[in-house]
Amino acid sequence: MKHLMKIIGILIGLSSQSVYADEIQTADVFVTVCIAQQEVEFLRHYMGRHLAYPPHTLISNAAPREVYYQALALLRGTGRLSKERTGQRFQSPKELQRNIHPDDVNKIVKLALKNIRSVKETLGLKYDAKAVVRDETKTPSDVFRAISKLNKQVNLLLEYVVSPTDVFEKVKLAVLYSAKIIGKPIKKMPYECCKMPSDVYLKLVEAYQLINKLAHKHNIETLHLELKLEKDINPDEVYDLAMLIISELSYISQSSGLEAPNTPYYEGRKFPADVYQQEMALLFLLNEEGP
Repeated sequence: MKHLMKIIGILIGLSSQSVYADEIQTADVFVTVCIAQQEVEFLRHYMGRHLAYPPHTLISNAAPREVYYQALALLRGTGRLSKERTGQRFQSPKELQRNIHPDDVNKIVKLALKNIRSVKETLGLKYDAKAVVRDETKTPSDVFRAISKLNKQVNLLLEYVVSPTDVFEKVKLAVLYSAKIIGKPIKKMPYECCKMPSDVYLKLVEAYQLINKLAHKHNIETLHLELKLEKDINPDEVYDLAMLIISELSYISQSSGLEAPNTPYYEGRKFPADVYQQEMALLFLLNEEGP
């Protein structure tokens, strides 16, 4: 009888979680992001940091999975900020390998908000964000853009900003995903020195266009990306684009019934040229797939 009651309790708990997840909509996620924006702006003003420039890309047709990976980038950035200011290491949750829903994104943004508030508490700051009116017209693309802008601002609050090393690890993961999906070995490409973040960014845009074609072969809709390239591209923007690429490759991999590759091990500090070399390996694989 005790076992039966325990099973019933578990089922009721799972059912209530499912209902709660169903109740969270894109409009609710946007509200959470807006609250995070207010609190980050308060910190920015207190810390005397510059406003972030708008992102260099215009996006549309975003899906929850793509927003989820931008939220993970936000969680990573706020986790770093929290560690710098509070000394506490934040344990990032394991990435979900299934269909993503608004509730999944909302949970990640709330964890990021928790990191932001831990910094405020450590600094002895009190600030209550203003209430945000829920707007039913908000789409995943609106949430994606808002998080992308927030990521740039959080990066400017860090003592140690996003680096080419961070980007390298994500591009290497993209290479591993692509090799599994396409079923071809990874080719080591020649090393070309003296690359800038803008060079790396352009290659990622090229890779994303090929991944778009790969996704369409698997009957998967992808985000529409429009580039506004300038020479002052920063590693944090390259990182966000790399995260977008991971989101697409991860979904293609899941749809094909493949297991996710192991996370690449740390190989030491990297330059943009090291990232560029990995990108060339990625492009080689994607071009091997053919039209």
